[in-house]
Amino acid sequence: MRDIYLILFASIIASGTLLCSCGSRTSKSSDSLTVAATDSLPVDVSDVVKAVAADDSVTFSSHVNYPLERPYPLPDIKDEKEMKAYYPVLVDDSLKNVLAHSAPAEWNEEGWRGWTVKDGQYLWIDGDVYEVNYVSSREKSLRDSLIRREKESLPADLRSGWLPEWVMEDEAEGTLYRIDADSLALASASMELADGGSYRLAVYKKGSDLRREPGRILRGKRKIEGTVGNVSYYFSDRPISEASDSVEYVFDLYSEETGGPRLHHRGKKNDVTDHDLRKVYWLDKIGK
Repeated sequence: MRDIYLILFASIIASGTLLCSCGSRTSKSSDSLTVAATDSLPVDVSDVVKAVAADDSVTFSSHVNYPLERPYPLPDIKDEKEMKAYYPVLVDDSLKNVLAHSAPAEWNEEGWRGWTVKDGQYLWIDGDVYEVNYVSSREKSLRDSLIRREKESLPADLRSGWLPEWVMEDEAEGTLYRIDADSLALASASMELADGGSYRLAVYKKGSDLRREPGRILRGKRKIEGTVGNVSYYFSDRPISEASDSVEYVFDLYSEETGGPRLHHRGKKNDVTDHDLRKVYWLDKIGK
């Protein structure tokens, strides 16, 4: 799995197409950075700051909780080896300067969420770095390339106006679930409050040709709830076909039982089943 993404990443780095001046690493040495005094910060935060200021990818990689999630369709970083290779893409000058120059007073402990700087715009640390909100220019370029390839693989009538959000697989049944977001609605601040049509679910049964039309397409919405920010997606055909033959798909991205995605499905006869899923990558599944 994920080979196409790692190969693409390596080829782009080799060709230099991501080595743009914006957000890329420069020849600036760590000596030119003045790391703020970190005596008042926890050791785990201080160690991360010092590692980034020194461009020490080995130490930084040892202070990350894996897998480190990246915005789809960028592959998640699964271990220290991948993190050391990916470090120059993830940690650009913008992130480096924020961490190296932020005074201790700019770091805040936000309860169970741990420590962050500048209102959580960049990363979160709780023992280890467990979330990086920041997306570098090089990551954006790589992500745009992956999105373009995904859209090119879809039937023509499914491409325009949609952006890939998630792809999940039921290993037991072999069913693949693809969730896309309305690109115009995505630019608004009210995606969670939309009328139920801002997201699209495509369902592919086992053995389906993923380059052709899916077996089922439904419109739905996303919800973000609780202090943890639990994300779920809700799809139903009830607005179109009321009564007993309607179906519902509710996806929880992080179930308490497994830590992974879970599907709650109600069928045409009101039968309800739960399915544990796993996050997968579209280009891997179609073999592009």
